[in-house]
Amino acid sequence: MIKNGYGKNISFILKWLIVLSSLGGVILGLYFAERDGYSHWATRLMYFTGQSNIWIGVWTILLLISPYIKSLTTDKAKRVLYIVRYIFTVSITITGIVYCTLLAPFAYKENFDAWTLSNILTHVVAPILSVLDFFLDEYKFKVTKENIIFTAIPPLAYFIFAGTLNIFDVDFGRGDPYPYFFLNLKSPAGIFGFSSTPTFVLGSFYWVLLFIAMIYGIAAIFMVINSFIMKKTSG
Repeated sequence: MIKNGYGKNISFILKWLIVLSSLGGVILGLYFAERDGYSHWATRLMYFTGQSNIWIGVWTILLLISPYIKSLTTDKAKRVLYIVRYIFTVSITITGIVYCTLLAPFAYKENFDAWTLSNILTHVVAPILSVLDFFLDEYKFKVTKENIIFTAIPPLAYFIFAGTLNIFDVDFGRGDPYPYFFLNLKSPAGIFGFSSTPTFVLGSFYWVLLFIAMIYGIAAIFMVINSFIMKKTSG
């Protein structure tokens, strides 16, 4: 959204940093999976963290090479590329917020090192860089209310994926048939219940509703900021 060459260079650098932090962080996590208490490196890919970082990393590579692919240089193709980028940016933002507020603070209870290099890259660095680049990109893309609706698709797809595996007691690599406590359908709170047992408290259904509200809230905030920037740069 920045028109001058200086802004274009910043966006170019940010994109490469996103690729390095997201995909590099995932690769590091796979390499040190057993050290971090996972039964197999592949199980780390069953978590939303790994998936959302792969989405944003791979899509950022596509954005970097898109100017050299003729079919991706049309206005329609560019818009689709950036709508999907907006969706993945919201997903990676959720990854960072949920980890830093709900998961990392309780990691000590599971004897889990929350702040390894791979965790910092995938939960802090990649989300921050992705948000910055979304707003600083030289391509002028206006977010609409219709675009917001689609931002819940990746998390909802993951909830269905994780819930299905939970029903069949599939191990997510750390001895539990769920990736995160709020997606444990068989917790003391269950799906629609409540519990006085920390950290479950709410049934998974209510957690999902909270996350959907959070997703749409973040997506709406991004739209407002995007609209403000568009007015400033076009004025």
